[in-house]
Amino acid sequence: MIIEIPFTKASGAGNDFVIVDNREKFLPADLSTFARRICSRHFGVGADGLLILDNSSSAHFKMNYYNSDGSYGGMCGNGGRCLARYAFTNGITPRKMSFESLDFIYRAEVIDDLVSLSMRDPSGLRPLPTHPWGATISKAFYIDTGSPHVVAFVAGVKDIAVASLGSRIRHDSLFAPSGTNVNFVEVMSNNSLRLRTYER
Repeated sequence: MIIEIPFTKASGAGNDFVIVDNREKFLPADLSTFARRICSRHFGVGADGLLILDNSSSAHFKMNYYNSDGSYGGMCGNGGRCLARYAFTNGITPRKMSFESLDFIYRAEVIDDLVSLSMRDPSGLRPLPTHPWGATISKAFYIDTGSPHVVAFVAGVKDIAVASLGSRIRHDSLFAPSGTNVNFVEVMSNNSLRLRTYER
């Protein structure tokens, strides 16, 4: 049996997503497998992740986010902005809205072509050992912004092999089983940073 699933493709700051309005609960029960298939860039629609808009009893809607490998992604800032724009554009919410994700209520506002999103305060900041990942990282920290992040300070982000080193850190046993995003940061001045990101 073939089931047609309406979807929207969205992009926010370079991240692309497949959005599905699932308030009528028509998606398959195994959302992990569905996300992996639909996000495949060779056999599916192709995306960094799947954003599912669900009903919520405490906000305008609930956001469920799955990474392209099928793992549950928790909160994604760019994804939240895309889903807020989708909800407003399709008359699901007013311009100022709230949505639920990971037992937290986020607030967003659509302003012309922009979407403003207030994030939860980060938590769990702690220093990390850098020796397992090589001398290119001078210091590193873990922080949870609604999804896990390693912030690794380096002398020059242009010279970092983001894919290979980011993958090593993402799969380090320190962050098992869910893994982590990795931000490579170069301090340019007192108020300027250069950043490259590996997303899990």
